[in-house]
Amino acid sequence: VYGLSGVGDLVLTATGLLSRNLNVGRLLGKGKTLAAIEKETGSTPEGINTVQSVHQLMQKHKKLHLPICKGIYEVIFESKSVQVMLADLI
Repeated sequence: VYGLSGVGDLVLTATGLLSRNLNVGRLLGKGKTLAAIEKETGSTPEGINTVQSVHQLMQKHKKLHLPICKGIYEVIFESKSVQVMLADLI
């Protein structure tokens, strides 16, 4: 986890200018839908699959309380605005 393949990959994914995950996050933050982003970019970054997997784990294990992950899922897949999601978290 603490090597380049762990933390290094996470940092690059979150901050790298060529990161597809970062690009999708910025576009979602501007109010674009996942469908529009996929059409525009021609790809789906791995972070989208990760969000779906975490959501499935939350559904399976009802005691797993991850409000940020839930909020991100709602923004991507349930058309919740980022502003409403952030307000709900606060």
